[in-house]
Amino acid sequence: MKKPNALQLLITKLCNFAIDVAAVTETWLNSNVSSCELTISGYKLFRRDREGRKGGGLCIFVKDSVTADSIIIPTANSESTSDYMHEILHLKLVKNNQVYLFLLVYHPPRAKYNPSTLLDRLANDVGTS
Repeated sequence: MKKPNALQLLITKLCNFAIDVAAVTETWLNSNVSSCELTISGYKLFRRDREGRKGGGLCIFVKDSVTADSIIIPTANSESTSDYMHEILHLKLVKNNQVYLFLLVYHPPRAKYNPSTLLDRLANDVGTS
């Protein structure tokens, strides 16, 4: 999202293809980038920036006609250091009276956690919700 014209290209795709939900990984966003700078008319933004190192990050744009709420799914071991390192964004979406759980996950090439902890977490997250 920090590349030149990335937002404009996304807006074009959203409009041309009437997309309800657009998920983006590798946003490279951080606290220095305000959500106001990423505003797309007719869409709500949900984001999770990578903490502790550059790169990574997730964001989801959801059309205003879709009800969307960011949800937090408690992990089995909330004290685990890998919990905050997993790049996961959970949304509850409602469209046409149908409820959907939307998980956006990014597993980096050089993760700072054991990959099996991510698989365990995803299994737990889906099973809990």
